[in-house]
Amino acid sequence: AGTYRVVSTVTDDPNMNRGVRIHGVTVTAAAAPVSDAWYAPAVIALSNRGMVKGDGNGLFHPEEAVSHQEFFTVMGRLFAWLNSGAHDALTEVSEAELSLRLLREYDDWAKAQTWLLSCAAENSKGGTVNLLWDEPDLIDPRGETTRDEAAAVLYQMLNYLGML
Repeated sequence: AGTYRVVSTVTDDPNMNRGVRIHGVTVTAAAAPVSDAWYAPAVIALSNRGMVKGDGNGLFHPEEAVSHQEFFTVMGRLFAWLNSGAHDALTEVSEAELSLRLLREYDDWAKAQTWLLSCAAENSKGGTVNLLWDEPDLIDPRGETTRDEAAAVLYQMLNYLGML
């Protein structure tokens, strides 16, 4: 049995930094793995579905740790993809909701998905369910996402959706 290190940060493979053509599909630099990398199909599928997009300049930065706001963005996209209600909420979110004190420290590109995970989900009584491990204003948006944090958000999301 291997050792599970909870405090390790989530990073990507360092070979994912150049564009390639795989099985006749051109993969953009935002999600460009080496064509023979074991993870290439996963990155291509996630990129094609808009879940990973790179840094806005077409770069993936696989050698860097994933920040909280980057992780929340990917998880928010996944949540909206898995849940039509969440997708609708994301398309209807107002500027006022994105200007909440809770989201003040987040970059504009990360606010909608962070809001979706922390403020948009509702329980059966209409109360708000936060799918993060804490309130967003108590989480450093630029801090590195640890394995325990990633597991907690994924668990909360899948549990909320009735998939666990």
